[in-house]
Amino acid sequence: MSERETKELDIAGHKVVTKTYLAVSEMQPILDPEPGTPELSPFKKAHETLKLAIVSLDGSADNIGARLLDLPVPDYTAFIKTITPLVNPTTPEK
Repeated sequence: MSERETKELDIAGHKVVTKTYLAVSEMQPILDPEPGTPELSPFKKAHETLKLAIVSLDGSADNIGARLLDLPVPDYTAFIKTITPLVNPTTPEK
């Protein structure tokens, strides 16, 4: 598979590089867990999606999940509102 296209964003003062889409195979464990695996809460689904989508945060690819959790709530909310439509669009772009 070729290199995935990315997009550079500024979200709540943070420099973010994100994938422009997520593959079904990446999202399947989040949206349709294996039998016997507990379903994720809406927060955990959103957090796992962000972890998959973000390539780097403020210039580093290290510990993105933990670093996201250290953000102030308004910043984290801005990440969800900005990145979710990029990787999981509900309507086609015009």
